[in-house]
Formats: sequence, structure tokens, C-alpha cells
Amino acid sequence: MADLPKINGASAIKRQDEEVSCALEYIYKKSPIESMDMGTSVADFRIELGRALASKIPSEIVKLADAVVPCPQTGIYYAIGLALALNIPYLPAVVNTSLDKRYLSVVNADERKKFIWAKLYPIKSLVENKNLLIVDEAIFTGLTLKILCEMLRKCNVNKIYLCIPSATCNKKCNKDVMPQKNILLENIRQDKLKKYFDADEVIFQDFNVFQSALKRRVGNVCVDCFCAHDKEK
Repeated sequence: MADLPKINGASAIKRQDEEVSCALEYIYKKSPIESMDMGTSVADFRIELGRALASKIPSEIVKLADAVVPCPQTGIYYAIGLALALNIPYLPAVVNTSLDKRYLSVVNADERKKFIWAKLYPIKSLVENKNLLIVDEAIFTGLTLKILCEMLRKCNVNKIYLCIPSATCNKKCNKDVMPQKNILLENIRQDKLKKYFDADEVIFQDFNVFQSALKRRVGNVCVDCFCAHDKEK
């Protein structure tokens, strides 16, 4: 991947001779301690998105939920925001046993599967017979969450609600910011995701909320891969 120009320490892309930041930097790549506008941190921004997602969670799910569980390490701050907004316990019940690389950077699908199976560890005593809101930053290939859902079912989790604080990612990045891998929602309808993940519900952030939060914190930001509509089949 070619080196990209930088804006405030983040990768940038060229669009119509204007440099714009990439949404992926702020929802996934950047360290939570890095600064954004008005002295706030990336962690603050991710907590804000988690709080905003609370309005999308149906009341019947809120009543059933025992805990909000982040996918480590990418879902942590979003899960904190969601737990605070819903007044549901935050429970770090899935452990990443190795922090040496991020899953999205592993291009080969078979290697990624082996890596995820080896490194994610749900603590069965904390999740068994529970109704859980599982939070991760986005659904790109969907592989991590698919494996995590399988792990949680093996731990006898009662209900799994996948809560995604970003909008649906519907197409590959054509700016060479994201690794060129198959995007799940290019190949499957959004209403088929519950069956694909073996989840009881899959809930995404509204695109307008997602885009507005980025613009407030970042300014010019590319969200092209989040813009395409869900496939009609």
C-alpha cells in the first residue's frame, strides 16, 4: 500500500484536489489517546458514537440485556458509551490474548481465521446463560464477529445482539486505505446478517449520525465505503 499524505497525524486521501481524512482512521486505526478537535481524544469520539447508538437499541432488547461486552480491543470505548447510555453493566468478558497485530491487517482469510480462533477467549463463567450486547467498531469482512458469535454459542450464551456504532460498510475502499478484501455487505443483504452471524439481532448506527459525528470532530472526512445502499436481491 502506498504511503498516504497526513492530516493532523491521520492518513488522508485526495478527492477533487482536496485532502480529506479517512473515517477508518478514527473508528479503527488511531490510538484512543490521540487528539481530535477541541482537545477531545479519539476515545471521547468513540464513546460518543457508542452513546449515540443507544437510541437504535429496541426497548425490549434493553430490558433483556444483562451486559454490554466489547470485542477486544476495537469495541472497548464504543461499548463503554453504549453501556453508560443504556445503564447496562459493561463487561469485558472476551479477552484478546495477543496484541501483536490487528485482525484487519491480516489479508489471507485462512490465516485470519486461525489468528482469531487462537487469540480471542470468551470467559465462559461471565457469559453463560446471559443476554449480551456485543459491540465492535464496524462490520467489514465480518469474520471476527462470526467467529466470536460461534465462540459465544459454545459458551451457552442465551441471546447475542450485535451492536455496531458505525454505519453499514457496503463496498470496498477504492482509495487504498483499507486492505483490499471482500466486504461482507457486498455479497449478502443486511436482513440476512442475523442468520449469517447466528445472532438474535444486528443493529447499526444511522449513517447521518455517523457522518455528522465525524464532521464535527474531523471536518473533511471520506465515508465513501459507508455510503452505498444495501443490496436489493
